[in-house]
Amino acid sequence: MKNKSDYRDVCGIMESRDGTSIEEIVGEWLRANHYDGLCNPDAECGCSLDDLMPCCEPNPSGCLCGYEVPAHDGTDDQWFSVSSDEQNEPSDTLENATRDLYAFADEAINTGHHTKPKAALEGFRIRLAALGVNVDE
Repeated sequence: MKNKSDYRDVCGIMESRDGTSIEEIVGEWLRANHYDGLCNPDAECGCSLDDLMPCCEPNPSGCLCGYEVPAHDGTDDQWFSVSSDEQNEPSDTLENATRDLYAFADEAINTGHHTKPKAALEGFRIRLAALGVNVDE
C-alpha cells in the first residue's frame, strides 16, 4: 500500500474520533520498542513498518513483533523473525512478557477459548527465552 488512505480504502478500516487507526497505534509501539515490523512464524509471513498489515487481516495471536533479517535464500526479499542476533538488547522486558502472558491466560480462562493457543504459547516461550527465561525445564 502506498499510503494510509489506500490501506483504509482497501481494508475498510474505520478511524477513531481522533483519527488514530490500529495500524498507526501498532506502528508507533513497534517503532518505540525498536522493532522492524510484524511476523507470523506459523504463516511464514511478515511485514515492515513501511508496509504494515498489507494483508488487511492481522492475526492478534499469531502476528508477533519482528526484526528484519537477511533472506535465507540470498535474495533481496524482506524476511522477518521474532528474534535477531544483531539486537544488542531485547526491547521486550520480562515484565511486558509476563503481563501479556497473564492477559492471554485470563482471556483463555474467562472466554473458554483462544483462536491459536499453541502458536500463542510458542510466541511467549520465544519471548521469554530471549529474556533468559527457560520455560522448558
